Amino acid sequence: LFHGTSGLGISPSHSQRISASQLSPSLQYFGQSLSGGQDLTLDGLVDLAVGAQGQALLLRTRPVLRVWMRIQFKPAEIARSLFECREETSSVNALGDANVCLRIYESPKNRLGDLQSSVTFDLTLDPGRQSPRAIFEETKTRNLTRVRVLGLNQHCETVKLHLLACVEDTVTPIALRLNFSLVGKPVPSFGNLRPMLAMDAQRYYTASLPFEKNCGTDHVCQDDLGISFDFSGLKTLLVGSTLELNMRVMVWNDGEDSYGTTVTFFYPPGLSYRRVAGSKNQLQPHSPRLTCDGIPAQGQGTQSTRCSMNHLILHEGARITFLVTFDVSPKAMLGDRLLLTANVSSENNTPRTSKSTFQMELMVKYAIYTVISSHEQSTKYLNFSASDQEESSQAQHRYQVNNLGQRDLPISIIFSVPVELNGVPVWTELEIFHPQNPSIQCSPERIVHTKSDFLTKNQKSYVLDCSIADCLRFSCDLPSFGIQEELDFILKGNISFGWVSQTLQKKVSVVSVAEITFNRSVYSQLPGQEAFLRAQMETVLEKYEVYNPIPIIVGSSVGGLLLLALITAVLYKAGFFKRQYKEMMAEASGQTVPENGSSDPQVAQ
Repeated sequence: LFHGTSGLGISPSHSQRISASQLSPSLQYFGQSLSGGQDLTLDGLVDLAVGAQGQALLLRTRPVLRVWMRIQFKPAEIARSLFECREETSSVNALGDANVCLRIYESPKNRLGDLQSSVTFDLTLDPGRQSPRAIFEETKTRNLTRVRVLGLNQHCETVKLHLLACVEDTVTPIALRLNFSLVGKPVPSFGNLRPMLAMDAQRYYTASLPFEKNCGTDHVCQDDLGISFDFSGLKTLLVGSTLELNMRVMVWNDGEDSYGTTVTFFYPPGLSYRRVAGSKNQLQPHSPRLTCDGIPAQGQGTQSTRCSMNHLILHEGARITFLVTFDVSPKAMLGDRLLLTANVSSENNTPRTSKSTFQMELMVKYAIYTVISSHEQSTKYLNFSASDQEESSQAQHRYQVNNLGQRDLPISIIFSVPVELNGVPVWTELEIFHPQNPSIQCSPERIVHTKSDFLTKNQKSYVLDCSIADCLRFSCDLPSFGIQEELDFILKGNISFGWVSQTLQKKVSVVSVAEITFNRSVYSQLPGQEAFLRAQMETVLEKYEVYNPIPIIVGSSVGGLLLLALITAVLYKAGFFKRQYKEMMAEASGQTVPENGSSDPQVAQ
């Protein structure tokens, strides 16, 4: 069976398919003849006769019903006093009534009388939303289901609605959706014929309850929007170190309610939108929920991002604040100043004013990470004697320079070496070498000091550097110092020893200093790494004494002879060398010694 269409055509898809097996297993050639257009059952509905082999079947038409629906709200809109959020607001407010009406009618007409149907209708508030803004008083939820047996007449029911406190979206009307189903009751007087709902009948209905607008007597909202922003105290954007740029944005409305408020940001390539976050204040107790989307840029020009407050009414006198964060590419080229622009508009289509657009500049520098350090292969120690004071010894100070950052840049390296103290040479025949790049040119400059008192300035450290001595200053310029590039610089010359006598010290140090310089109006060393822009190397000079051993040998020999003579004289005076010495010793101990000088041990005992 195929239904007709409104354009006097036939629907390409069938509405019903009847097979012979559904009626009788013995039917053959079912459908070999058809006859319609007559009411054989006298119920006011056209019947269909279908022929088969040796049989004819009569298919009755079921009565078809349609439903007319309507939902009316009272009051017809939500008063501002109900949805404006206040501290003393209760959790729910009585919103009003919703009158739901259904009228069932037959199409086409028939003679079956008042057909009865079981109708189930489901009511849902704010369908599709995660959280509803209104609930039914009866169920305390967003859903309400009722079942009624209805005839061919109009049936209306009233349900009471409650509005939840402090709803955020007061722009989009609250939706009430009605879904229904219909099951016809059998008609006993016509062979239990059961009515049915038309296949193309609409099975749902949605009504909207809008929020009251504050648009004055003319009902046309004339807002007066303004916008400003700052960078939360940031004075300079350091590209390569500052990975995020935060903007604190303020939007206010000095006119009537603003609907569909939108803020658009314009910024150069190298920045990209990351996130937006709301903040609370006294005039806006709830942080606004904004949705931001990037707008595709045309070519390599200015980029833009649009942030919408579609579900927020910016009331008269309202002021909101939110934070917008942009990612900053470490390789961005933004010039020396960054210009950002923001404007605010709304669906009110109010003409723009000077305060609806705001722009601000931010100074830009580029983060670098260059390091200079002294090398272990430098000369760290030299010693000399008094006879070497007119001599000199070869020495070298070696430095290593690295670019550990993510950006090429021009730099200069300044080497300062003491070369003369009060007219006496310190470091002579000084040259500078750079093995990796011999083409680097270093220009020397001599810096002369007035006569210096080394001892006064170096009472403790005894260090000779360019703050005291005349200095030779080498300036080596690198037009482009590449990423991860490494260079060595070698200061080589002869260190003299004659100047050391001015210090009245046996141990002094000669110090050279190396420093990286660059255009600080464009570049800045990474925070906390400034110490690595300067290095120094120290060579210790120590004077040693050369001893003459001859006086020591002669003195030791003479002293030894005198000591021997003194000991001999003492022994002689004591009679050590006389023959009676042993007898005297024996008498002192009370023993008798024979004349032959021998003693019997047994007698002695």
